[in-house]
Amino acid sequence: MSAPTIVSVLPNSPAEQHGIKGGEQILSINGCIPRDVIEYQLLIDEPQVTLEIDSGGIRSEVEIFRKTDTPLGIEVMAHFLIVCEHATIIANSVLSTNSRPA
Repeated sequence: MSAPTIVSVLPNSPAEQHGIKGGEQILSINGCIPRDVIEYQLLIDEPQVTLEIDSGGIRSEVEIFRKTDTPLGIEVMAHFLIVCEHATIIANSVLSTNSRPA
């Protein structure tokens, strides 16, 4: 999975309150580089996340604390590669942390 690029940030969300902006890339979450969409979702759902962000070549860390039921408030685009016996597929995925399952 490539570094997820932040597509949008929900107004008044924990992400916006900590200065996260669209166009930035998430290099790691809590020190881990997500291998796939599932790992990304597990890491980003933690109530405390430390994001390593790349903003136009400038790297920084942002630590966000939030209530368990409060969404982080970002939508990201991630590219990942699926390789099987007969094909290689490059796929795009848009992931949102703007809502919680009921």
